[in-house]
Amino acid sequence: MLTGFARSIEVLLWYRVLVGVGEASYATVSPSLISDLYKGERRNTALTIFYVAIPVGAGLGKHPRGTDGGALLMRNAFVWAGAPGLLLALVLLPFQDPPRGEAEGAGASGRGKPTPKTS
Repeated sequence: MLTGFARSIEVLLWYRVLVGVGEASYATVSPSLISDLYKGERRNTALTIFYVAIPVGAGLGKHPRGTDGGALLMRNAFVWAGAPGLLLALVLLPFQDPPRGEAEGAGASGRGKPTPKTS
């Protein structure tokens, strides 16, 4: 969202670097958080939604109006595209990470129920 307010190329590039760091962070952390939130039977659906949302969002961001080169239109696009993400981040701010292994019944200790060995 800050990209829409950038007044120089240096500031624009700095904001884009911050976006890249954020994307690299959530893309590596999110699958483990999703795995801790959903049990086995629902985990596949949750991970599928997560991984499908990335290319769908990128595709929607390539709307034909974005290619006309208008600086004012591009600034507005960055602000309006970033506003829902900022709102969602503020709503999710009070939530805490789930205990590791919670979905598998392990709790905070990390030790789950023993699984029977098959021979």
